[in-house]
Amino acid sequence: PIDPNIILEIDAEKMVRVINNLLSNAIKYGQKGRNISIEAQEEEGIIKIEVSNYGDTIPPEVLRRLFHRFYR
Repeated sequence: PIDPNIILEIDAEKMVRVINNLLSNAIKYGQKGRNISIEAQEEEGIIKIEVSNYGDTIPPEVLRRLFHRFYR
């Protein structure tokens, strides 16, 4: 569980855009009728947010380029 006393300094608009993109992609590429899970964890002062779907796994060659700008 995340400590409720942790304070984050973030750009709210950018964080909303990131979460929206992650959820949109989870819905778009997940198998129909399956769950999407969102999990947050704190490890050594770092917050990790994980969005998972139950679609096909991303091939390694695509995964390497996934965060390149304009890659689709």
